[in-house]
Amino acid sequence: MAKEFNFTDDEFLDIVNKICKHEGLAGQKGEYNNITSMDESINVDRMDSLDTIVFFVWLEAVFEINEDVVTAFTAEASFTARTLKEFVAVNCTQTFIYAEALKAIEECS
Repeated sequence: MAKEFNFTDDEFLDIVNKICKHEGLAGQKGEYNNITSMDESINVDRMDSLDTIVFFVWLEAVFEINEDVVTAFTAEASFTARTLKEFVAVNCTQTFIYAEALKAIEECS
């Protein structure tokens, strides 16, 4: 376990994409396309409300983020991968190194 959140942008995008693919979060278009930029919107046209809930349940579990804090964050109309990464960095109470996060996702498959 890491003592602080230190994922690179590429590592964070990979984790987000793996969670979305694992859960089959296709959004309104019916298929999932990888998020490739930290400035790309995540929730607009990517996830419906149920997808958003499932996605954030994963983030709550992996990074032990308080549910009330997540609820307040998801009330935002739109957020980017960068905004999400900053949110996780500030609010996580547990963090993995990248390899541990990948393993956690695989174990839940």
